[in-house]
Amino acid sequence: MAGALRDSGIEVIYMGATSDVVALCCAAIQEDADAVVLVLSDVSDERAQALSGLKTFQSCGNVPDIPLLGVGSFKQSGPPAGLRAVFPPDRVPDALIEWIKKEARSER
Repeated sequence: MAGALRDSGIEVIYMGATSDVVALCCAAIQEDADAVVLVLSDVSDERAQALSGLKTFQSCGNVPDIPLLGVGSFKQSGPPAGLRAVFPPDRVPDALIEWIKKEARSER
């Protein structure tokens, strides 16, 4: 997915699966991100529940202006709160690229 985003002209900064919310906030602010994308495919309900704490992300510094997007499938509980948009794995990367180019950049 990162390759497809880069090929479309979107800068990608990979933070890794173990990055915490504070590190993500700092990187998003420092890099003046148009959007933050969390890849959440094959997550369990417990993982999705833990990610619902991402309101912390939105309360960090200048981050509230940066849309938080998710890519993945979710069990019965649905996607975590706080995500501006969620893209099922079968709609990535085209729908994600289109959303970032159209929505994220126009919001800022």
